[in-house]
Amino acid sequence: MGSRRRPDRRSIKVPPAWRIAAGALAGFFVAMGTAKLSSYRPAPGWFGEVPWVLIGWTEVIGGLMLLSRRLVSQAAAILAVVAAGAAVGFLLDSESRWGLIPALAILAGLILVGYARRPGALLRARLLRAVERYAEAEQDRWRGTGVGATDR
Repeated sequence: MGSRRRPDRRSIKVPPAWRIAAGALAGFFVAMGTAKLSSYRPAPGWFGEVPWVLIGWTEVIGGLMLLSRRLVSQAAAILAVVAAGAAVGFLLDSESRWGLIPALAILAGLILVGYARRPGALLRARLLRAVERYAEAEQDRWRGTGVGATDR
């Protein structure tokens, strides 16, 4: 019975799910931040216009940071604070509680993307890939198909 080899992962060009989710969240936050910056409407409540502009800039910059592979977990953490603040705002305002579920869904998406791209997960994935490549090279060597087949 022949051994089945898994297809080479480098030949598959499908982006990982975290990258698709990060791109969707980045588009959402850049659009929402731009809408906040382009509208002259102050934030609801007693804070006024300054936090409205700061939240808008935070959303735009955080959304752009989500597009960078190295800054995804930091951007997700920053934007999770913004999304949690929005969820609390929707919870406290009795007229707009309808926005609580989307805010919580966005918060969950940010947590998942940030968790998937945390530095520990990246290091572990690299280590597992290196061990897998080494194991495949050793198997090939012992089967006589790889370099070093004459070492036996």
